Amino acid sequence: MQSIQDRSAPFVNGFSIIFIVFIAVILAGVVHKFLLIPVAIIATILLSGLTIIQPNESNVVTFFGKYVGTIKQSGLGLQQKIC
Repeated sequence: MQSIQDRSAPFVNGFSIIFIVFIAVILAGVVHKFLLIPVAIIATILLSGLTIIQPNESNVVTFFGKYVGTIKQSGLGLQQKIC
């Protein structure tokens, strides 16, 4: 049996990610209409990692079934699953 040590998972502020994705989608639509579709797909995939952690709660992050870490900070954030 493997022993697993608790470690902190990478976590980024979600509000800044939403703002960056929103600006990227708008710029893609203004610069070139055909660029809007791939940027929108990438934005959807990126925003699927947003998570809300309530106070006094935690979230376990796994990547392909392997333990990555635990998020203990409360708030809106993006789980970075690729380490």
